[in-house]
Amino acid sequence: MKRLFSIAAVLFLLGSSACAEGPAPSASPAASELLEGDAQSLCTGVVVQSSAERLTVKSDDGEAAVFLLTDDTQYVFLEDSFLTAGARVRVAYDGQSDGGSSFAARTVTLLEAAPQETDTFEGVVTDASMNHIRVLDSSGAEVNFPLGPQVIYNVTGGVGAGMKVQVEYIGALTEDGADSCIVVRVNELEPAPPATQQFTGEVVDALPQRLCVENDDGAEVNFVLNEDVVYELGDGLAAGLRVTVEYVGNIIDGDASGCTVISVKEAP
Repeated sequence: MKRLFSIAAVLFLLGSSACAEGPAPSASPAASELLEGDAQSLCTGVVVQSSAERLTVKSDDGEAAVFLLTDDTQYVFLEDSFLTAGARVRVAYDGQSDGGSSFAARTVTLLEAAPQETDTFEGVVTDASMNHIRVLDSSGAEVNFPLGPQVIYNVTGGVGAGMKVQVEYIGALTEDGADSCIVVRVNELEPAPPATQQFTGEVVDALPQRLCVENDDGAEVNFVLNEDVVYELGDGLAAGLRVTVEYVGNIIDGDASGCTVISVKEAP
């Protein structure tokens, strides 16, 4: 029988907010019964709080129980469902794991997903990686959002610094940030402005539409000039003058034909 859980499921245990897409799913009875096997006890109730290591459940009889989530814990729930506060679950567990009130969870079965509520945060990306995205809004507030495998990206070419985005998330922002939030989508609002680069060296040859510059490492690059280039020079371009060329694009094996020159400035 196909297993309906994965290690990625643990990453969805992030905080105390609700998330689900589509109608509330029901776990497969056959799958959960197979995994629960001869577990000593079962607890059915509503998730109060969750993290990657612990799950707190308020059972149907009103009692709260804390379950330890380990590498051996297995999860049964359908695709696009999330295990967060407000979700109804059944936990199969084997006795006490630490001599206290916590128990080792053998299986966590999602019986009913929590209701969905999303908020948005808009701003400019100041930093981004596979695990997080930091966004600065118009008021000067900067929030670092955690990213998980459930995130949907509506962007072109990936998320990068300078891009204006809308982050859709579930949970509540606190003074500590967005660590307890689950990011659902990242929507691109405006692309990032092109990044400028610089090439500094000595002018080898200068023509109205072409500039050849050799840097300190001996690499020569031919830049194409157009009427929009800004010049900050004393006596004009001439061979032997040391300049800094500011451009957008990439120099490939000394070829700068695909670059756009922004300015040419006299360098010290």
